[in-house]
Amino acid sequence: MFIAGIRHLDRVRGSGWLDCPNCHEHALQDVVDNMRFLEVLRYRITPAGRRRDLVCRRCGYRRLASQQELSALQTGGKPIRSAWMVPLGGLGIAVVAGLALLVAHVGASTGAEVIQNLTFTEHTGMNVAPVKFLSPNQWNYDASTDSDPPTLRVADVNGNEYFALRRLSDPSPTLNDIAVNHFADEQGINSLGFPTQPPCAKATAVAGQKAELLSIRYTSHGVDSEQRFYAFIHDGVGYTLTFVASGTDSIAKIKDVESEVLKGFKFTAAETPVSPSPGGASATPSPAAGSSAAASPGASPGASPSPTPSVTPCPG
Repeated sequence: MFIAGIRHLDRVRGSGWLDCPNCHEHALQDVVDNMRFLEVLRYRITPAGRRRDLVCRRCGYRRLASQQELSALQTGGKPIRSAWMVPLGGLGIAVVAGLALLVAHVGASTGAEVIQNLTFTEHTGMNVAPVKFLSPNQWNYDASTDSDPPTLRVADVNGNEYFALRRLSDPSPTLNDIAVNHFADEQGINSLGFPTQPPCAKATAVAGQKAELLSIRYTSHGVDSEQRFYAFIHDGVGYTLTFVASGTDSIAKIKDVESEVLKGFKFTAAETPVSPSPGGASATPSPAAGSSAAASPGASPGASPSPTPSVTPCPG
């Protein structure tokens, strides 16, 4: 199949009487433009070259026309003039490309993008965090700066889909601590069908910061639900970004919302992390020499405290 290449086409530009060097007769000579066009899928993009020939009508002899011969010939009573080679096919492509760029520029200038009948525009963290991100205009925004932790919640009108950004106040946080503590908080809220142990954590990134992603499937009030939350740290400050959906359709739709939010998520300022309390935690006084400390019931002498819970990385 012809995909791309050069096509040759003859175009008669005029005619006149000249002596043919082949048959030596004073015969009518056709002026023919041998045009070469660049084509893609049989669509003519642009002329690639031209050669002007003379073809004898008596014997069919074809030769390259000289400028002297052309000056003696006429078409329609007028001299045969030079033809312009205009890339009409290329101009059409350029117009379409220009319109596409214009539409893209207008969309970029307004900061708007439409996905699944939702218009995404840039929003701020509304004093919860120094961030900007793309999110649906049609959703409801609720910033609780006085809560602990400060939270920005963005939800659809039915409450079946939402995402929440939380700025944590724990000093010197780790990704593992953020993930474990957030899972424990959510487990208490959505105890119906919620797993008892955190799932594996997938290493990822949010706004250029290392992050861990945990995906949880459960049933809330008889409806299939899903929660995906990201734990990450910026300038020593811990964050969680959680996407929640209830119902099969909502679970499928919120994936696009999650993608757009993460794609445009960025921090706009540096932050100062929360400082630990002066002197740190108070130490338990040691018993005096010779005195015996009362052992906890059921505890073995010398037993170490329980290890800090942790999430395991996902395979691969």
